[in-house]
Amino acid sequence: WDSLDDRRLILRGPGAVASAVGLDELRAGRPVIVFDELHKHAKWKAFLKGFFDLHGDRARILVTGSSRIEIVRRGSADSLMGRYFPFRMHPWSVAECL
Repeated sequence: WDSLDDRRLILRGPGAVASAVGLDELRAGRPVIVFDELHKHAKWKAFLKGFFDLHGDRARILVTGSSRIEIVRRGSADSLMGRYFPFRMHPWSVAECL
């Protein structure tokens, strides 16, 4: 999301992203598509829901970010139920790095 070119692509919608990464041309395997800092987009949940519903059978989707991504907010119309599996990574300690 922090790249202006990527942001423009995402704003064009799930189909534009799928086309840009060549999902229609892939024959084998399910590539991993990573969306970093997507939560900065005001309608990020709607985008992910649409992308998953249209292309989730052909790609694995990984969403990363530098801040805590709040999936469940009051009255959200964009449910990610069944599409969301959280994994929280904690920073490495100096001992782990050694």
